[in-house]
Amino acid sequence: MEHAETERKYAAPKGAPPLQIGPPFRAGDVRRFELVADYVDTPGLDLVRSGRSLRRRTGGTDEGWHLKLRKVVDSRVELWAPLSEGRSPALVPRALRDQLGEVVGLDALVPVARVVTQRAETPILRGDVVVALLAQDEVTATVSGRVSGRVSGRVSGRGSPPDEGAQGAAVGDVEASQSWREVEVELVGDDKGVLEHVEAQLLAQGCRPATSGSKVARALGVDVGSGPPPGSEAAEGAQPSAGEVVLAHVRRQVGVIQGLEDRVRSDEPDAVHKTRVATRRLRSSLSTFRRLFARSETDPLAGELRWLAAQLGVARDAEVLQERVLAALAELPPDATSSADRRRLLGRLEEAHRQAHRQLVAALDSERHRQLLEAVVELLVRPPLRGRASAPAHAVLGDLVDKAERRVERAREAAGDERDPERQEELLHVVRKRAKAARYAHEAVGASFGKDARRATRRWERVTESLGTYQDTVVIAGRLRELEKAAAKAGESTAPLGELIAAEQTRGAAALQEARARLEEATVE
Repeated sequence: MEHAETERKYAAPKGAPPLQIGPPFRAGDVRRFELVADYVDTPGLDLVRSGRSLRRRTGGTDEGWHLKLRKVVDSRVELWAPLSEGRSPALVPRALRDQLGEVVGLDALVPVARVVTQRAETPILRGDVVVALLAQDEVTATVSGRVSGRVSGRVSGRGSPPDEGAQGAAVGDVEASQSWREVEVELVGDDKGVLEHVEAQLLAQGCRPATSGSKVARALGVDVGSGPPPGSEAAEGAQPSAGEVVLAHVRRQVGVIQGLEDRVRSDEPDAVHKTRVATRRLRSSLSTFRRLFARSETDPLAGELRWLAAQLGVARDAEVLQERVLAALAELPPDATSSADRRRLLGRLEEAHRQAHRQLVAALDSERHRQLLEAVVELLVRPPLRGRASAPAHAVLGDLVDKAERRVERAREAAGDERDPERQEELLHVVRKRAKAARYAHEAVGASFGKDARRATRRWERVTESLGTYQDTVVIAGRLRELEKAAAKAGESTAPLGELIAAEQTRGAAALQEARARLEEATVE
């Protein structure tokens, strides 16, 4: 639901009596509410900086999710969604998330502040007609988790000075809170002259126009159009901590999982694949860099990420199978199979794809998935970091990345020594998983470790792509054999399944040969 609001905000003098409204207006009966609003933004506060805000608010007459777009003079458009569409601040309604693409892209959205308002709301009447609403607010704002460390400088005196009457305190990176009085006048109807008349009365009683455009902007100490708030970036020349580097990587993966969910649900091209990769990257980070975290908290989360990756994997495998068979059929001679056989095969693959996608959407609708989304947001807001996470990144992460590479080498040697074909295939799958972990580890540190890490990422990317191609051929050939058996049992033609299976085996052998060469290059350097 969408509507336009026109309002003005004022700072109220400390200790002043309740404001009075006089002719040509009169005041209606006062209504009192407690409003509890949890504001959501990127960790870099991009929404507030762009003049937008997103909140989940309980209390008052318009409980729900509110997305306020950029303000033009006194007016702005507000979008609304019911509380039921996102039961917690970690679960942003998808329709509202879609409105923010130009600002947040695929960045993560996390709770950044809670604002509790004790509101006395008075209708302003001209005759018997309500022309505006006067809200006199006692506000207490608390900044969430790690975000507080970025804005504590503002609360303790650095940055923009607080408005008159504000009181605040900051406690490390745990909590930053402040309180103040504020007045809002919201126009009812379209006579903007009402705002001018009311403003004159408020100014005469000691109010002054607010210096901040919104409660959350004031709580966070952010000016619209400004750069990141104080403390959000490391000082020039300072080396980031190990925890900061890993959490930056985690943030990117959480953003992809959140931002692509609607596209996964609508089965848009590549959405399932990208979400599955982000899920694997996130889980891999919790494993490779486990020494930085309290494992009692991250190990269960890694298990849930494994579950999500498996749900995505079923849909992705059906997608890949369909795409590959379509391509392989196009490569066969026209007389290799009849059009009826082709239609029958493609119809079965399409139905398998639809069924896999329906199962995936059911998983995304589950309570388990909602809890997982809340848990990955909590990982960003209150990460369970251990002591080593505060050490300089280069002092800690290099060793952990090297260990990830050594695990690949051990798996490669085990696969090379194995002579049983089935067992060797299992071991090659282990090699692939560990090579992905090495690749993801280099990706995680690449921004801080520079060219060497980026070169290593490309080496391991070549390894995982060739191993991935090989794994795809194994899965596809296995599924084609199942279809071949089902067709034979039903008395149907098995053409062109035999030729497709042979083609996948040839393709797999070539991919495996390339993968072994790429592995040799990656582990020697």
